[in-house]
Amino acid sequence: MSKIIDKVAKLLELSKHNNSPEEAASAAAMAQKLMFEHKISMSDLDISESKDEVEVINEVITETGNRCTWKAILVGSLARGFGANAYTSEVNGKTLYHVVATKGNVEAIEYLFPYLVNEINKLADLNFKVFGEGHGKNWKNSFRLGAVNTIAKRIKEEYENEMKAVETMVGNAIVLYRDSDKRQKEFYMELRSKMKMHSVNPTINYNGSAYGIGLRAGNNISIGGGKAIGGRKNELGQ
Repeated sequence: MSKIIDKVAKLLELSKHNNSPEEAASAAAMAQKLMFEHKISMSDLDISESKDEVEVINEVITETGNRCTWKAILVGSLARGFGANAYTSEVNGKTLYHVVATKGNVEAIEYLFPYLVNEINKLADLNFKVFGEGHGKNWKNSFRLGAVNTIAKRIKEEYENEMKAVETMVGNAIVLYRDSDKRQKEFYMELRSKMKMHSVNPTINYNGSAYGIGLRAGNNISIGGGKAIGGRKNELGQ
């Protein structure tokens, strides 16, 4: 166990002293995964969480000129995968896609979102060349919607598995986990009481054939560039 604790400590140090945001987030994710698997708490490491590390924030993950259904669903699904919340707002003719989560969870979502968008777009272009018909924009958006709905289903399944694993946690580990959950929910409810929020799960008309192809393609997209969501909320997984 001492070797695992040493490894976790080194990963946490690497996450705090790294010029690359992606490497820092990945190191933090790996540390959290090991802590979860081996039931290691911060007290076991003799490391105190700083206020910033448990802070809950309201972060804009992306923005679009017009409302983009599939991106809204993707943001919402990622948020739920980390036990967080998402909503959209309209500012100066643009749609903003927000996530309300702990700082660590926001960093993970900020890493995962552009990766998944890029993968979905690449597959939409490739599949349109092979199966596409009619108006390219509608076909690709229908494909994207199908792909993102499959990804949302997979994220939901991983989150449900995570919740089952949480029941096995003991001591400080479960306390920290539930405290993170509570902070996120309370902060989101405070926001809801102060402002008008829009759903992140709208519906649209779509090309049935393209949507079906997208549904199947969504199973072949690695969630998080090979880094799964399950295992711990504020991690990317490994």
